[in-house]
Order: sequence, then C-alpha cells, then structure tokens
Amino acid sequence: MPTFGKYDAVRIVEYDSAWPVIFETLAARLREHLTNLVLRVEHVGSTAVPGLAAKPIVDIDAIVASAAEIPLAIERLATIGYVHEGNLGVEGREPFRPPAGEQRHHLYLLAEGANELRRHLAFRDALRADARLRSEYGALKRFLADRHSTDVAAYTAGKDAFVEAALLRCQPRPTSNGEHGTITPARLPFSLRRGRPNDALSILEAQRSAIRGTAAASYTPAIIDEWAPPIIVPQRVEAFARWIERDEELIIVATDSNERIIGFGSIVPNSAELRALYVAAAHGRRGVGRAILGRLEELAREVGLSELHMDSSINAVPFYEANGFTSLEQGEHRMASGGRMACVRMRKAIRPEK
Repeated sequence: MPTFGKYDAVRIVEYDSAWPVIFETLAARLREHLTNLVLRVEHVGSTAVPGLAAKPIVDIDAIVASAAEIPLAIERLATIGYVHEGNLGVEGREPFRPPAGEQRHHLYLLAEGANELRRHLAFRDALRADARLRSEYGALKRFLADRHSTDVAAYTAGKDAFVEAALLRCQPRPTSNGEHGTITPARLPFSLRRGRPNDALSILEAQRSAIRGTAAASYTPAIIDEWAPPIIVPQRVEAFARWIERDEELIIVATDSNERIIGFGSIVPNSAELRALYVAAAHGRRGVGRAILGRLEELAREVGLSELHMDSSINAVPFYEANGFTSLEQGEHRMASGGRMACVRMRKAIRPEK
C-alpha cells in the first residue's frame, strides 16, 4: 500500500499498480452507500493512467443521473463521514474531504453530462492513449513539484495551460450508454524545410507568438517585452535576414498547408548549440516542436556532432526533458538591456544512426 503525502506538500512518485486496487476498494463502498443513485464510479486523474508519475492521491468521480439527485447523494455520503466542501468555484463539481482516518483521496460528485465530468474523462483518456503526451505531462509535473514543493496552488496553476491545450485537441464522443467514447487527438498537417533569408519576418512573428503565449507565466513583463517585442521593427527583420544569409546557424522552419511559418528551430554547428526552438502558440502541443527538434538532431548527426547543449527558458524545460535532454544547472541569460533572464542549462547526447 503506498504512503500518502501531506496535505501541504507536492510529492510526485512513480506509477504504483496499487492505485487501481485502492480505487476499486473505495468505489465499492461508494456504490454500496449510493445504491439507486450512482450510475457509475470513475477513476480519474493521474493515478488512473498506467505509467504516469503522480501525486499518490486517488481521484474519484461518482456520477448520478442528474443535478436533482446531488443533494440526496450529499446526505448519503455524510452518513459515512464524507465532508462536502461546496463546489469551490467550479460549477457542476461537488468535492468532498474523505472520512477522518482514511487514506487521502479526492472524491467528486457530478451529474451525468456535466462539463467537468467530460473534461476529467477526456484528459484521462488522452493521457492513456498518447505516450508522448503522457511523458511530457509527467516531466511537467516533476518540474513543477520541484519548483513549488510546498505550494499546491502554484503547482496546479502551472499545469493549466498544458491541460487546456490537451483538451482542445480532444473531441470526446459519447457512446450510446452515455459513457465517454474514444479520444482522438487532432494533429495539424505541416511540413519542414530549411529556413531562408526572406523568412525572417515570419520566423520572428512565430517566435513572438510562442514566447507571449507560453512564457508569460514564468517571466516578468519587462523580460517578455525585450525577448519578444510587441512590434517587430524593420531593422530587426533586416538584421535577422542578414544573419540567416551568413549560414552560421542551420535553421529549420515548419509550415502549415498554406505555407505559413508556424515554428522554427536552429542549431549552431561550431558550438554544438541548440540556439532556438519556437512554435506559434496556436499550433502548440501538436507535434510541431517535436518534429523540428528531430530534424535538427538529424542535421547535428550529419555535421558530426555528438551532443547538443542549450540554455532553456524555464517554461520549456519539461518539453526538453521529455525529449531526452538532461538538466545540468540553473543559469542566467544576460539580455541586451543588461537584465538577467533565468534559464536552465541542458544537454543531450546525439547518437549516430545505426
């Protein structure tokens, strides 16, 4: 039986095969005491996803037929020690504290068809179906737990963008009995090619979108404005076009079906550096960044590199860790204004093709 963590600590552990057993034990008792009320009991959250690291706290959704039955279900749950906490600001989801002395778990009471129920099941099923999504989410949780080990609210808020992006890619289809159907992640068609000087403006626009869409929660507005200025002035475009012409970086761009640039990345062979990797915010978490990184690693092999190193922005660390990079140390990047931007120094061995 796993040990459950303290209420004020964020602790991520490897997947434990005991979690489904714990769920079944708790679910059986809920079914017994909610007889003729509960339609089904679902294991949700990270402990419901085999192979996913998680806080060792089982999440349970108890589903009744309609909102009209929720008050009676609340009364029944109170008889076995569950304490109703109100909806805590989330409409359609009624959370409970477990009975005193029981191992910690989260119980939610929801009506069939509730939006929060659809979200819980859609995200769980997407994680079960997609190994890469699972790996990225696990890496993000470990990073956030390390950064916010005693701040549950900050840890939870740090996952919000990832969860929302994953849900946008999912189209839940209810089956005939009302249960949640298959989740099909929607992949955006795109292609990769080498960057050209006349791509300069489009590349900078994609960079601006990526930074403002994904890094704003990790850095101050002043850093964001210097890193990704709201207005891209002609002088910056011209300077970047000249830099591309010098061919000191190998640049790969991703384009959509209309040939618009939606992301780019670059390596500097002379220093074995991964210099940049950005995907426009509207196209994030659809495999674009992973594809660009894969092509850059192929180029690194072609020019004889045995590793790549980089300074990663704080928000991007989980992505790189999920794609084989190792975090070495915390660092700072000196900006043109003299300001300092926190980063993480990372590296990845580039293995030759077999």
